[in-house]
Amino acid sequence: MDKTIASIMSFWSAIGLYKLGDVNKQLNKIREEFMEVMKAFYEYFHVDKSEENKLNLQKEIGDLFISLMNFCEILGFDIETCAKLSHSKNERR
Repeated sequence: MDKTIASIMSFWSAIGLYKLGDVNKQLNKIREEFMEVMKAFYEYFHVDKSEENKLNLQKEIGDLFISLMNFCEILGFDIETCAKLSHSKNERR
């Protein structure tokens, strides 16, 4: 596991998200973060391709990734396993 991801997971684990987290609230968080990605995407690709907007889009994608990772952890799933299963499914198309 990447050191950055391990550090992020350690942070959320330390504050009790993985044991006390509400899966429904986390799913809603994913929706909120996805909407932020869409907004940042629009700003970068349709308004201004500035470095600031590019960085903001990257941050929002990171927030979405962390929300997905936390969702998986709350469910007891490994996000890497989920990605591998998805790849296997899509590979056969």
